[in-house]
Amino acid sequence: MMQFNSANLTDNVFLLVTSVFSLAAWVISFGGLCALRVLGSSWWIMIFELLLVVGIIFLILTDSFAQYRLVVLAFLAVSISYLTGELTLGINLTNGSVGYYNRGGAGGAYVAGYIILVIIHIVWVFVFGSEPHSYFGQFAQHGRNSVQQQPHVNSIPPAAPNNNNTNIEMTQDKTAYEGGAPPANQSPALTHPSMATSPVLEYSERVEALHEYRANPEDPSELSFERGDILEIVDRRGNWWQARKADGTTGIIPSNYFA
Repeated sequence: MMQFNSANLTDNVFLLVTSVFSLAAWVISFGGLCALRVLGSSWWIMIFELLLVVGIIFLILTDSFAQYRLVVLAFLAVSISYLTGELTLGINLTNGSVGYYNRGGAGGAYVAGYIILVIIHIVWVFVFGSEPHSYFGQFAQHGRNSVQQQPHVNSIPPAAPNNNNTNIEMTQDKTAYEGGAPPANQSPALTHPSMATSPVLEYSERVEALHEYRANPEDPSELSFERGDILEIVDRRGNWWQARKADGTTGIIPSNYFA
C-alpha cells in the first residue's frame, strides 16, 4: 500500500524546486491559453502536462518513483515533443502571424510557461535517466537526505515475513555464505553452497537497492549499502546474496532489499 511522505520531496532541494517551478509554469501557460481562446489540441496538451507533473510528484511522495522511472522518461520525451510544437504556435500568436490581431500578452504568457516546462523536463530527463550513483543521478536520490525513513536492522531485514520458517531460512543461507557449519538440526544438503569454495567469482548481474541497509558491526561478512546503489551479484539464490559494490568491497546482502 502506497504511503505519502512529504519528506521525500521537501528534503531534496532539487526535486522540490523543480516541482514547484513546473506547477507555476503550468499555471502561467494555462492562464495564457484561456486568454487566447484557442481551441483544439492545445487543451489536450495542457491537460497532459498537468497530469505528467502531478504524476511525477505523486510517485516521489509515495517513494515509488524507482519502479516507474522508465515510464516517466518515456512520457517526458513525449512531453518535450508536444511543448516544442506548442511553442511555435505561441510565438506565432504573440507576433500576430496567426489570427486577425496581435495577442502578445496572452501569447507571451503561454510561451513563457512552456519554455520553463521544456527546460525543467530536459533537466529531469538527464537526472532521472542517469544511474543513481552518477553525478546527475544523485540529485534525484531523495531517500539519502532522510535516512530515518527506513528502519536500521542488523540481522533479519524487516521486509521478510515474520514467521519461524523464514527466519530459519535466512539464518541458514547467511551461515552458508559466511562459510560456517550448518546448524546441528539441519542436513548439510539444505544449506546454500559456500561461495568461498569457488576460486573466481563472476559478478554477472547488477541490481539496484530499494532501501538503505546497515550491516551488523559484529558480522564482518555483511555489506552496507544506500538506497539507489547498484551492486553486482554472483548468485540470486537464497535469502542472502554474495555482492560487490562499485568501490570493490564484497560481502553478503539481504535479498528482499532489492527488486
